[in-house]
Amino acid sequence: MNFASTTLAEVVESAMQSCSWVADTHPLEIQVKPTLRVYADAEMVSKVLCNLLENAAKYSEPKSPIFVTAEERDGSIVTSVADRGVGIEALEQDLIFDRLYRSRMRNLQVPGTGMGLAISKAIVEANRGALSVTSQVGRGSVFSFSLPAGT
Repeated sequence: MNFASTTLAEVVESAMQSCSWVADTHPLEIQVKPTLRVYADAEMVSKVLCNLLENAAKYSEPKSPIFVTAEERDGSIVTSVADRGVGIEALEQDLIFDRLYRSRMRNLQVPGTGMGLAISKAIVEANRGALSVTSQVGRGSVFSFSLPAGT
């Protein structure tokens, strides 16, 4: 991995270029201060953010907004991707980060391998961070990951 201090805005921009189809189908609201810096492998974190954006789009109605926010919290930068999609049942919220796990309700409706969140979690943890979810069925999900603040 290639660790360096970089602006989170650069990481967000890279992710948006990699998964540009999301902006074609959903309005994106980005609230990331240009001064926020993370110490991480920017290319790998961009892949995590792209995966979270694509998941938000896949599990939300077309044209529903997706929000990307970031804030500094206790020496870390916490980035969140929020949607107004189908949500995730409470019993499944811990399971979705397991390799090959697919939601029982969504398995046949939305294509996927069940690897994206497991890989994203591994990348975030390799960057000395954590990945979590808060969700309500029928209301949407917020995926958040923390990374060490850069200088």
